[in-house]
Amino acid sequence: MRSFLIMNGTSEPRAVARLTYDASLIETRRWSGSALVEPGDGLLPLPFEIWCARTGSSELSCSLCRMWVRERMMPPERQLGGLVLKNLGLGFYSEPDLLAALGGASARDAFYVVEEQ
Repeated sequence: MRSFLIMNGTSEPRAVARLTYDASLIETRRWSGSALVEPGDGLLPLPFEIWCARTGSSELSCSLCRMWVRERMMPPERQLGGLVLKNLGLGFYSEPDLLAALGGASARDAFYVVEEQ
């Protein structure tokens, strides 16, 4: 199992959520997560903020975690994807490896990902 911290990079960077990846589970359940801060402060990614507010729970749904991760990386069918993987030192497409290599950053917000050791 691998674990990643979602960092909020605004003003004072801090860990706001934890994602875990368990390859032994079926694909739709491999990603899971939990919020590390209270919703309502605007520190969480918006989908997580909404989920926590609606459910009253800090545990994030597997499908929500998977969606958030996948929107932050290239799709497996990307043109010249093999070249990108090669340049990153990856032998094959692996979501957790790609997330770790790219840091999960997006131009749309200030969040990024750091793998826990």
